Amino acid sequence: MNNKARSIDSEAAATLRALRRAAKRAMRVSKVTGTPFWVMKNGRMVNVNPNAKRRRKSGNR
Repeated sequence: MNNKARSIDSEAAATLRALRRAAKRAMRVSKVTGTPFWVMKNGRMVNVNPNAKRRRKSGNR
Protein backbone atom coordinates (compact mmCIF):
# COMPACT_ATOMS: atom_id res chain seq x y z
CA MET A 1 0.00 0.00 0.00
CA ASN A 2 1.32 3.48 -0.77
CA ASN A 3 1.54 6.27 1.78
CA LYS A 4 -1.49 8.13 0.44
CA ALA A 5 -3.76 5.07 0.76
CA ARG A 6 -2.38 4.33 4.22
CA SER A 7 -3.04 7.94 5.24
CA ILE A 8 -6.64 7.77 4.02
CA ASP A 9 -7.20 4.45 5.82
CA SER A 10 -5.84 5.77 9.12
CA GLU A 11 -7.88 8.96 8.75
CA ALA A 12 -11.05 6.96 8.09
CA ALA A 13 -10.35 4.76 11.12
CA ALA A 14 -9.81 7.81 13.31
CA THR A 15 -13.04 9.35 12.04
CA LEU A 16 -14.98 6.18 12.83
CA ARG A 17 -13.55 6.10 16.38
CA ALA A 18 -14.54 9.75 16.88
CA LEU A 19 -18.08 9.10 15.65
CA ARG A 20 -18.44 6.15 18.03
CA ARG A 21 -17.21 8.27 20.96
CA ALA A 22 -19.69 11.00 20.05
CA ALA A 23 -22.56 8.50 19.83
CA LYS A 24 -21.73 7.06 23.27
CA ARG A 25 -21.61 10.52 24.79
CA ALA A 26 -24.88 11.50 23.13
CA MET A 27 -26.55 8.36 24.53
CA ARG A 28 -25.28 9.20 28.04
CA VAL A 29 -26.62 12.74 27.76
CA SER A 30 -29.94 11.38 26.48
CA LYS A 31 -30.27 9.08 29.48
CA VAL A 32 -29.42 11.84 31.97
CA THR A 33 -31.82 14.35 30.45
CA GLY A 34 -34.60 11.88 29.65
CA THR A 35 -34.68 12.83 25.99
CA PRO A 36 -35.16 10.46 23.05
CA PHE A 37 -32.12 9.03 21.27
CA TRP A 38 -33.04 8.25 17.69
CA VAL A 39 -31.12 5.79 15.51
CA MET A 40 -31.81 4.15 12.18
CA LYS A 41 -32.62 0.42 12.45
CA ASN A 42 -33.84 -1.61 9.50
CA GLY A 43 -34.70 1.55 7.61
CA ARG A 44 -36.81 3.01 10.43
CA MET A 45 -36.10 5.68 13.02
CA VAL A 46 -36.20 4.10 16.49
CA ASN A 47 -35.89 5.69 19.93
CA VAL A 48 -33.37 3.54 21.81
CA ASN A 49 -33.71 5.40 25.12
CA PRO A 50 -36.40 3.53 27.05
CA ASN A 51 -36.43 6.23 29.75
CA ALA A 52 -37.23 9.08 27.37
CA LYS A 53 -40.12 11.22 28.46
CA ARG A 54 -43.10 10.87 26.17
CA ARG A 55 -44.28 14.11 24.63
CA ARG A 56 -47.48 14.74 22.80
CA LYS A 57 -47.15 15.69 19.19
CA SER A 58 -47.99 19.30 18.68
CA GLY A 59 -50.38 19.98 15.89
CA ASN A 60 -53.34 21.96 14.81
CA ARG A 61 -56.51 21.13 16.66
